[in-house]
Amino acid sequence: MFLGCTTDAAPKVALKSTENEKAGLIEHRWWSVAELHQCRDKLLPAQLPNILDDLFAGALSFTPLTLVD
Repeated sequence: MFLGCTTDAAPKVALKSTENEKAGLIEHRWWSVAELHQCRDKLLPAQLPNILDDLFAGALSFTPLTLVD
């Protein structure tokens, strides 16, 4: 997972999908944290909404996270 800031909200995608993307990717789009909390689809990592809450609250540790699903 990477975090970045941008002024351009249009998703940029590779021209050629990976095999993993072909198997399960439905769409590319940007999500708000509120939308992620309400999402009933499978998120990877599943803890993503809570991680983002911690990040924006300044409570995310500088220690790298180990994410297991």
